[in-house]
Amino acid sequence: MWKDFHINSEIKIAKLTEKITNEKYQPDLKRLVEMVDEKYPGIDIWFKKKVLPGLKEKERFAYLIYHKNLPVGSAIIKKGKEAKLCSMRIAPGHQYEGIGSLLISLLGREVRNYAGKIHFTAPESTYIKYKSFFDKWGFKCLGQATVQYRLFDIELLCEVDTKRLWHNVIQNLDKLFDQFTLVGNPTHPDIVISIKPEYANEIKNKKKRVEIRRKFNKKWEGAYAMLYASKPAQEFFGEARINKVIEDSPKEIWRLFNSDLGVDENKFYQYCNGAEKVSALVFSDIEIFSNSILKGQVEILLNEQLNPPQSYFGVKKSTNWPTTALLNYLLLA
Repeated sequence: MWKDFHINSEIKIAKLTEKITNEKYQPDLKRLVEMVDEKYPGIDIWFKKKVLPGLKEKERFAYLIYHKNLPVGSAIIKKGKEAKLCSMRIAPGHQYEGIGSLLISLLGREVRNYAGKIHFTAPESTYIKYKSFFDKWGFKCLGQATVQYRLFDIELLCEVDTKRLWHNVIQNLDKLFDQFTLVGNPTHPDIVISIKPEYANEIKNKKKRVEIRRKFNKKWEGAYAMLYASKPAQEFFGEARINKVIEDSPKEIWRLFNSDLGVDENKFYQYCNGAEKVSALVFSDIEIFSNSILKGQVEILLNEQLNPPQSYFGVKKSTNWPTTALLNYLLLA
């Protein structure tokens, strides 16, 4: 089935797996694949007889990237212990916009679970032209490929160990951070907020849209927040915009938001005990992840320990949290 998700208002990714249920994507994928028709005679036959049946039989999967509803990038991968990048195409005018890096990152995320290596073949002229790109991800040229498609351009075989590929994906995530997110938000998370699991569940169940803090800096009004459920859950469960930060007396905050706090009156006043004023964080654009991401899972992938905030902190002030944010999106894709 097709799974669509947006990077931002202009970029969308469509992932094709299992069965082709939406015929509108087939011409777009075919058009991008056949961009190199003069280099690969009969590629239209390959697409019809190999790619489409392979997608249907779960032997292959594909990504399509759209910019303003126009197809600008694609990748087709054949599954297996030694997976193959069968095709990767970037439309003219979009080669230096991070599309290729995004496709490789998505590919690395996918195949790391079952493939030991991934390889591709490419004309020598193409390999030379984009060698620095291939080097960045750890691909090595092993020499001439077994199958040669043209008379006057040698086909080369390139390969990378998937562990090394995934390591390089992690290392390069910060470079993608300023270009892409993968869950549809118009901006990146600016702040990480820790929320007790019982209240995180209230947000998930749409019974809570206002979070109370005894102290909170009003400068975060309008910011996007990564939502983290603290111990014992220790998981990233969603994002939301901090639409407003309202500072007032506990009595007034309760009057304004009692039905949106996800807590009863006694617990609210217990929390506010002794405070003349508290801050109400009014969330909007709440995005709950379909599957929460465990902190431990992220730590294993980063090979680095994460220290979530007691209350909150800014993402870009921490050395590893920008990478953590983009890794979460990549895992959600």
